[in-house]
Amino acid sequence: MFPRTDTTPCIPKHSQSFEVINEDEVIRSSEEIKSRLKEEIDVEISDPEVSQQIDNVRRVIQDIAGKTQQYQLSLQLAEPPLRYSRWRPPTERPRNHELLFFHQTLKDILDQENEINKKEKIRLIKENEAQSQEIQSLKQEIEELKKTTADKNLNDFDVITKREAHELAETKKSVPAASATVTVDESNTVNIDAYHNLQARCIKVTKQRDQLVKINHQWDQEYHDMEKTLRNEHQKLYQDLVAKDEEIMAGKRLIASLEKEKNVPSAQLMMVLQEKATLEKAFGNEKSKRKKYHEYATRLNQQKDKLQREVARLNQVLSQETRKGTKSGATAAAAPGKEELDTEIALYRQQAEYFEKDFREEQREKRRLMGELEAAKTELLSVKRKLKKEPTPRGLNFAGNDRFVDGGLLSSFGSIEADGVDGRKSPVDKHSNACPRCQAYISDEQIFFQHLDRCLEED
Repeated sequence: MFPRTDTTPCIPKHSQSFEVINEDEVIRSSEEIKSRLKEEIDVEISDPEVSQQIDNVRRVIQDIAGKTQQYQLSLQLAEPPLRYSRWRPPTERPRNHELLFFHQTLKDILDQENEINKKEKIRLIKENEAQSQEIQSLKQEIEELKKTTADKNLNDFDVITKREAHELAETKKSVPAASATVTVDESNTVNIDAYHNLQARCIKVTKQRDQLVKINHQWDQEYHDMEKTLRNEHQKLYQDLVAKDEEIMAGKRLIASLEKEKNVPSAQLMMVLQEKATLEKAFGNEKSKRKKYHEYATRLNQQKDKLQREVARLNQVLSQETRKGTKSGATAAAAPGKEELDTEIALYRQQAEYFEKDFREEQREKRRLMGELEAAKTELLSVKRKLKKEPTPRGLNFAGNDRFVDGGLLSSFGSIEADGVDGRKSPVDKHSNACPRCQAYISDEQIFFQHLDRCLEED
C-alpha cells in the first residue's frame, strides 16, 4: 500500500452534494484503459510464468476499475441532501402546533440521516480498506514480477555474453572467418547456427524485457493518475461533508433558539394582557352605572308625567268648581268648598315643589356621575391612542392564535356609547332622553344633558 500524503480522514462523516458521475463516461474510460492495456500487453512472451503473471495483473486492474466505478456511484448515493424549511417571513410563519410538528419532523430527519451516514461510513471504510489491501497486493506482485524478470534477463544476458566471448575467441584462433563450422577439439566445438539462434533469442528476450519495463512504467503511471484522481475526489467530498456538518449544526442551533423562545413568555405581552383585563373590568363597571342612570332618569320622567297629569286634573276640577260658584251667585256655602280646594291645591303645589327639588338634586348627581363617566371615557380613549402609537411588535405567536393587541384593544368589546356590558346592543328607551320640563326629545346624550341643565335652571 502506498503511504498517504494527506492528513484527511478516509471517509468523512456527512456530505451535502456530490459531483454527478456519467455512467457512459466511466464505462468509456474503463474500455479505453482495457484496450490500451491489451495493446500494450499483447506481445509475444515465451515464458509461461511471465504470461500467467501478466494475465493475473490484467484481471486485477480490470477488477479495480470496476470497483472504482462502484465506489464513485456509492459515494454519490451515500447521503441525500438535507431538506428543511428555512426561515419564513412574519406573514407566513407557522402556528404553534405547526412549528412543533416542523421541529419534530426536522429532528426525526436528522436522526435518520445520522444513522444512515454512520452505516454508510462503516461500509465505505471497509470497502476502502479492502481496495487498499488489493492495491498493496497488486503493487507487491508488480515488484516481484519486475524483480524476477530483471534477474532472469540479467542472468541470461551474462551467460550468453560469456559464451559468446569464449566462442568468438576460439573461432578467431582456429578457423577463418568465412568457414561455417570449425572443429578445434571435441570439447570446444562452436556451432555458428546455434550462436545466431542464441543471439536472436537474446535480442528477443531483451526486447521483451524492455517492453515489460515500459508496460510496468505505464502501469505505475496509470496507478498514480488513478490515485491522484481518487484523492482529488476524496478531498472534494470531504469539503462537501464539512459544509454539510456546518449546516446541520446551524439547524440544531436554530431549533434550540426556537425552543428557548417558545418556553420563555414575552413580558410585554403579559403586561398588555393585564392592562386589557383591567380595562375590561373598568368598562363593565361604567356600563352598569350608565344603565342604572338611564333607569333612574326613566323613573323620574314617569313620575313627572304622573304629577303633571294630576296637576292638570286638579286645575280642571278647580275651573269647574269656579264656574259653578259663579253661576250659583256665590252663596255662603260655596266659600268653604273653595277654601278646601285652595288648601288642596297648595298641598299639591308643595308636593310638586318637593318633587321638583328632589328631581334637581338627582339631576345634579346625575351630571356629576356623567362627568366621572366622561373622565373614564377620556382615559379609555387616551389608553387606546397610546396602544395605537406603541403597537405590540409582531413575531412568533406561541399562544396558538393570530390575535394581537395592536391599538384596536377596545374594538372587540363593543361601542362605548351604544353597547351593553356583554358587547350586545342595549335597548334604547325613546323617553330616556326626553326633557322632563319642556318634553323635548334629544338623541345625543351630551347635548341632552346640556339642554337639561339650561332648562332646569330657568325658573
